[in-house]
Amino acid sequence: MQASETIWDERSALERLTRILPGFRGYQLRDHRRETDALLCGFALHRLDQVRARVEQTQSQVEARERAPYRGIARRLARLCEDLAMRGPLGSVEPSGAAAAKALDALYAQEEDVVRAVVSLSVAVHERGTRPEDLVRELDRVERGLARRRELLVSLLG
Repeated sequence: MQASETIWDERSALERLTRILPGFRGYQLRDHRRETDALLCGFALHRLDQVRARVEQTQSQVEARERAPYRGIARRLARLCEDLAMRGPLGSVEPSGAAAAKALDALYAQEEDVVRAVVSLSVAVHERGTRPEDLVRELDRVERGLARRRELLVSLLG
């Protein structure tokens, strides 16, 4: 393991997420919660929309018998983008105490995982050897990550 990897692993999830998404400030301050959520959703929406466009482009270039898996992927991406675009505002409950700090750490770690999954999917869609089943696997990871993030937010703010 290189020294840079050790330093990266020793950082908290919040520090790592702040470095991945410039402008990400976290959920500690109620005033920043909506801004942070909008930043994460905007990043995911932008990248997933790019993936959807690439999948649709690939779908139009392959033979008819190879299009079915891409159609399913494109539909799932469109639904995911629509869900991200239609999200309502976050609550304004102020988390406090040790339990809230632990919940925030879990949320930061989950958000980092979502960002990595979205980036991994957007990279996979541009690689030559990527098969539809590879994209489905990466898309599953994004959907699971966003579902887990939603659960963590509900438990923290609700």
